[in-house]
Amino acid sequence: VPSVLGVLTGDAALGPRGAVEGRSEFCSVAVAGCEAVKDGRWYYEVELGTDGVVQVGWAGADFGADDGAGDGVGDDAHSWGFDGCRGRAWTAGA
Repeated sequence: VPSVLGVLTGDAALGPRGAVEGRSEFCSVAVAGCEAVKDGRWYYEVELGTDGVVQVGWAGADFGADDGAGDGVGDDAHSWGFDGCRGRAWTAGA
């Protein structure tokens, strides 16, 4: 099964069935070729294979990730993330 994911910034290995291995400080990965969600209720499911710092969430078209600065989902005004390691929700870095 080919991966439906693409790397936005940083270094990550994309494996089968949506597996991701982060290889840089704060890589960002997204679903490739997904049309923007404009209404309704949407969800997705993620299985984490680590207890390390991982932020999972949603991002708009203007999302600006920066691996070198440690900025991923939830760190700018165009994304919303949840960090299970720290037990916090983030948007615009706060």
